[in-house]
Amino acid sequence: MLGLYALAAVTLAGFLVQESRTEEPILPLGLFRDRTIAAAQVALFFVGAAMFGTIMFIPLFVQGVLGDSAASSGAVLTPLMLALIGASVLSGQLVSRTGRYRGVLLTAPLILLAGFLLLTRLDEGSTSGEVTLDMIVVGAGIGLGMQTYVLAVQNAAPARSMGVATATTQFFRSVGGTIGVTAMGALLTTRLHAELAARGGAAADLTPAAVLGGSPGVETDVLQSALAAAMHPIFVACVPLVALAFVATLFVEGRELRRTVDRGSDQGRAGDELFHDLGSEFDERRAATG
Repeated sequence: MLGLYALAAVTLAGFLVQESRTEEPILPLGLFRDRTIAAAQVALFFVGAAMFGTIMFIPLFVQGVLGDSAASSGAVLTPLMLALIGASVLSGQLVSRTGRYRGVLLTAPLILLAGFLLLTRLDEGSTSGEVTLDMIVVGAGIGLGMQTYVLAVQNAAPARSMGVATATTQFFRSVGGTIGVTAMGALLTTRLHAELAARGGAAADLTPAAVLGGSPGVETDVLQSALAAAMHPIFVACVPLVALAFVATLFVEGRELRRTVDRGSDQGRAGDELFHDLGSEFDERRAATG
């Protein structure tokens, strides 16, 4: 594992050096000189880690700790997605009507933080109703912030870099989710082994997935209690992640919302000339071929 971390550090350094020297970089590093773009990407990284951690582990909690069916454990994500969509529509309306996005951005991580604080209270005595309420709060926080961060980046990026800037927001969110789920999964497995060992050592080598199927000679309530205790640190770990996202959001500037692309700039005129030349060449070739 240490070797893989070292390899990742070396390849990342090589990538940054290459991107800083090439004429047409995949990821223009100059974008991150803009404080708004850099801060929004950092916030998306931490929000992605917390969000995907929730999506991955809440169904496991519902099935393994509360004892619900696999279908019910999957359905518990429905309130999260409905709240996410509703909050996303609401944030879009607020931003489009007011022309301001910073207030929405500052509110989103606070609601998300409240959702994860509620998740830290879950244990083997919790109910499906409590989980549903928590999912609604978490979904509202994600919905308010996720697309608004993208909007802030698009508003700050130069017109010629709009595509790569937008793609970068998805990249940072996905990388955050990948790292977050991996770290949380390792934490869950380690804690589960420790919790099972503390309860008499029976089936101490079970994986979280194996707990769902039960273990011969081990009472179900013991497995549920051990899994609940093992998942608690995951929800706790999401709290500082969201707090870091909020700190990063404080550095996002509240700029006036850009509603048009400046066609009078040098870049705009260059683009117009390019399309004019391409159109002329197309017409000439079509005429030559009859």
